[in-house]
Amino acid sequence: DASVPKEFRLRRAEAVRILGKEFRLVGTAAAKLNKSKMSADDIKAQLSVAAMATMAQAQGQEMTEEDRQEMIKQAKEQMQQMQQAGDAKPPGQGGMNNQDQF
Repeated sequence: DASVPKEFRLRRAEAVRILGKEFRLVGTAAAKLNKSKMSADDIKAQLSVAAMATMAQAQGQEMTEEDRQEMIKQAKEQMQQMQQAGDAKPPGQGGMNNQDQF
């Protein structure tokens, strides 16, 4: 966007570079784990952590591999809790499906 000052464009470019680096790390980890199939929840958790790690790095924070693994574990636990909460709700009280629209 040409209307944005150059310094903002440079910061945006740096954020995209960091995001790309995180996605590469997730891809590398997934390739190592590919011997046993990753579930959709595993992939979602890793991508969520990659996005959070990118934001943290953009703010100048450093993250270790242990930090990333702990965040992945927490993200998986949160997804499981959300799924269990969604399963416990009666129809029409949770997410949206074709029956809930009308």
